[in-house]
Amino acid sequence: LGVSLTSGSSFDLTTNLHASLRDPNGDGRVYLGTFAAGSFHPFTQPDGSGGTTPGELAGGAAAAAGVAAASFTGIPGALNAQLNLAASVDPNVTIALPTVNAGVTISWPDITTGTPSVTVSGAGLGPVQSFENLTPRDLAQGLARVATALEGIQMARSFTPTSNGKTGTVTAIASGAATATYTSTNGGAPATGDFFRVGDTSGPVCEVAHYDGTSNTITCAAPLNNAVADGTQLTQVDAKGDVDLPFMKGSLSDVFQADEAIVSFLDKHVTQTYNAIPGGRSGTLSGATGQTASYTVVAGGAPVAGDFYDIGTVTKKVTAVTGSGPYSLTFDTAFSSVPSDGTAAVQVQAGDIVPDFSSLQSMLDELKTSVGLPGGATFSIGDIGFDATTSKLSIGLGITRAQGTATSLDPFQQIDGGTIGSVGTDPSSGNPTLVDSSKSWTANVYAGHLVKSGSATNVVKSNDAHTLVLSGAWNGTAPAGGDAYSIGGQDPQTGAISFADKLNSLAGAVGSGILNANAQIPLATVNPSYSVNLTLVLDLESPKTGAACDGVEYNGTVNHQACPFTATSAGASTIVTQLPTPADRVMIRTADSNGPLHLLTADAPIDSQVDVNATVGFLGLKLTGELHECAAFSSGTTCPDPASSSTHLLSVDFKPGLGDAQHDLPLSQIFAMLASDPTSLAGISVHGQVKASITPDVTGIPGLSAAAFFGGTPSFDLSMTDITDPSTITFDTNGFSDALAKIKSFNFDTSNPKA
Repeated sequence: LGVSLTSGSSFDLTTNLHASLRDPNGDGRVYLGTFAAGSFHPFTQPDGSGGTTPGELAGGAAAAAGVAAASFTGIPGALNAQLNLAASVDPNVTIALPTVNAGVTISWPDITTGTPSVTVSGAGLGPVQSFENLTPRDLAQGLARVATALEGIQMARSFTPTSNGKTGTVTAIASGAATATYTSTNGGAPATGDFFRVGDTSGPVCEVAHYDGTSNTITCAAPLNNAVADGTQLTQVDAKGDVDLPFMKGSLSDVFQADEAIVSFLDKHVTQTYNAIPGGRSGTLSGATGQTASYTVVAGGAPVAGDFYDIGTVTKKVTAVTGSGPYSLTFDTAFSSVPSDGTAAVQVQAGDIVPDFSSLQSMLDELKTSVGLPGGATFSIGDIGFDATTSKLSIGLGITRAQGTATSLDPFQQIDGGTIGSVGTDPSSGNPTLVDSSKSWTANVYAGHLVKSGSATNVVKSNDAHTLVLSGAWNGTAPAGGDAYSIGGQDPQTGAISFADKLNSLAGAVGSGILNANAQIPLATVNPSYSVNLTLVLDLESPKTGAACDGVEYNGTVNHQACPFTATSAGASTIVTQLPTPADRVMIRTADSNGPLHLLTADAPIDSQVDVNATVGFLGLKLTGELHECAAFSSGTTCPDPASSSTHLLSVDFKPGLGDAQHDLPLSQIFAMLASDPTSLAGISVHGQVKASITPDVTGIPGLSAAAFFGGTPSFDLSMTDITDPSTITFDTNGFSDALAKIKSFNFDTSNPKA
């Protein structure tokens, strides 16, 4: 709590000190030394003829003794102060803080003896003692945990059994495998995009990536971590919360980050310190480029992913290690200034964090006046109050991001780049190439990375020391020599169109043979907006120690030990000396007198070109068009303004009956609920629709046009009225039936000579 001095405060320090300087030879001067013949001669004095002679201090300490003298006269000195204290008031923040009206009187008649007398008048300092239980560092850590909680809530995904859903059994699946033979017991065959619970309610969930109706083979989108016994039941479930983006890579949590403003604020106002590790690892770097460098061990053995290293004036975290010495390291961020070969890398460990705010008031002021947050987001500070009965401080915190300019849905962080020396064609694949002779890249270090030049984008297929071989034609105007280019980090391809095998299984297109219909380049743009409203609560109660810790909540459960005790979590041990801990003092209010509180509303209209290659037998298909997604279309493919719409893509409300008597829930409990059962914490509603219009073309047969093959220019539409329910996908042929029949005629196994 920030406290300031008010009017009437004074501070008066007086001293009575007498100092004198003795002149032994009475000439009115005491020489410390003399310049003569161009040099300084200490403890000498002029001899009158340009030379020097020993001065009064030439005899050293014995001669200097008594030259200077100091003493007090009368009363040596006195201190008298009147400090009138009040809670600091910031004009930018309306805050109801406890009344602080204390006068501190300090009296010390003789500062050379005894100690000062201090008396407190008025209301005293009692009202602010609760605020001593948290420090600015604790406030910063609490904000960081709030950001983590928001991220966890946004990424939470739960599964509930589908009403009258599909069920079946599967043959044994080995650990790490994803395919089995499926026997239906209800509801018919699985479809791409369906979710199935494997085994009982604690079992994993399989998202169907492909189902072969001929062999009754089901393939999950990800391998299963544990083996599955023969005859295990699969039960169809509905995904809630962080659902997958329809017809594209990524999920809802990739579209926007509700914690981005808090993370940005902490990056600006909190410094992470690092400390040297005695006997830690050290080495030298060479060949640094982008996020990578070669590491040669000097001491301490091989580097490990998760290590932090001081490299010049920056500290970087190792995210991946390959090789056996020298090692190839990948760091968490790209080098802004590439270190020269031989630069030392010294292992360090994360130390304390240091916020630049010194009080609660200054933190709130910095929040309210923050600028430059992602997407133009802003903080607002709502009702703030201190309840002396519970020793709780509640802070209304709002975060708002309005719609702005649409940006790429795929995150692009440049890690390398330069000027194109020349462009060409790879002789073996016929794909375009980009040459930069100034580079010395490791072979295939950028395979799979996105590369941009102007408005054009492409994906690197392979690379050697100077040349990038790209995956196909540029999307956009192909660059030329002399143009600038940039290479992004490892690309998750969020928003890349991914029909996969859906066009082979949708009603109206079953058996079309259109497989692996996935875009190589993500082209989607998004224009997110959101509103976060939460009440942050700081528990400032007096700490419990000793036997009083028994029965007090710790880390989400009731503790039954006296303090101090040792707590173990994720293999790490912590000695708990008092409760609540600083971590449990940060809470979120989940309800008020009107019921459960609303936490989050968000919208994120997505628009994307469709530029997809697929195959049917040996026939190459190219699908082009456009795809649009929003909470609910107002007309055609137009999304309404979220600010005036009653339907939103994502809405999150806390569940009733949470927390203590004030409905306050410690963040440690929130994390535990997110890990075990997110549905017990919050109700998450998702409302989204998709519309796509697509035109097919044929490729791979020289001289054959789509018009010649299809006898016209066919097209088809895809729509999805509920992005949480794959059964709402509709395939509208638009007269595409004849073209589809021609496509199906190529649906045979090209590896079978008898097909």
